[in-house]
Amino acid sequence: MNVEVGQKKTTYVVNGIVGGVITGALVGGILAIFGGSAIIGISVIAGGILGAVIGLYKYRTLSHEHRPNVPNSKMQLREEQLHIDKRRVQRGEVTVHKEVVTENKNIVVPVLREELVVEKKDLDASMDGDEPSEPIRIPLREERIEVIKHPMLVNEVEVYKRQVQENKAIQETLKKEKLHIGNPKKVRVFKK
Repeated sequence: MNVEVGQKKTTYVVNGIVGGVITGALVGGILAIFGGSAIIGISVIAGGILGAVIGLYKYRTLSHEHRPNVPNSKMQLREEQLHIDKRRVQRGEVTVHKEVVTENKNIVVPVLREELVVEKKDLDASMDGDEPSEPIRIPLREERIEVIKHPMLVNEVEVYKRQVQENKAIQETLKKEKLHIGNPKKVRVFKK
């Protein structure tokens, strides 16, 4: 509080007390005519208190009326605050289908075949060589491999989606208004 404001306040309070004491004494004197001397003291004290209250009231009302014309002295300060919201977006698409892939397999399979064996034996002289010479037919057989392919169920694949939660760090720059007081002449400023 500067000196000028303090002097005005003291002047209003002292004038109020003096006026209250004088008024209290006058009222007390009038009442003393009808009553007694004790009423004068009570009236002076009550008048002093009432005068002090009236002086403070006048200081409050008149000091604000005599404030120099200053434009609106209120200023609102704002700051940015974060509001985090999430929304679902399509991040991609996956197509699932079956594909036929060829694979060469080499398998060794044992097979049987018949072979003709010709054995030559020495004959006895007693045997007669006049037998008819007709051709002899001997059928020879072998195993042949037959490959038969048929589809067989070997695997079952299940395709589904699952949700995975992960933490993502975001970084934002926020603006904030701060009060700056320009005071080139170093005038005394009080902050509450």
